[in-house]
Amino acid sequence: MAGSIVVTTVDKGQSVTEYKLAWTSDASGDVSGADGQFSLMRGLVWAVKFVPGTGGNQPTDLYDVKLNDADTVDLIVATGDNLSNSTSSRNIPHKNNLPMFFEGGTVTLVVANAGNAKKGTVYIYMQG
Repeated sequence: MAGSIVVTTVDKGQSVTEYKLAWTSDASGDVSGADGQFSLMRGLVWAVKFVPGTGGNQPTDLYDVKLNDADTVDLIVATGDNLSNSTSSRNIPHKNNLPMFFEGGTVTLVVANAGNAKKGTVYIYMQG
């Protein structure tokens, strides 16, 4: 188990919920296991936004983020691979041109290759 996350949610209207996942990596540059777990609503994953930390909190360039369900299926469909440590990005995760459906329950944020005690924020936009 590694790193930590703080999760907040905001109702954006039109049945859309924003999940803000503020993460901090451990000494090995990771967030994983039980330390990255939280509950996600049932619905469609419409968008994801990645915001790296700045200054001394800036992650290593080309760090990786996944959002795994209980079967380790990445609900953001590899849109978090090789992220920039200086530029935010927004993506629309889809499979076969359709948004990912999640049945609801526990998911795990997995951050890798971020560097020792680095930070960032992931925003997940779900429609229920």
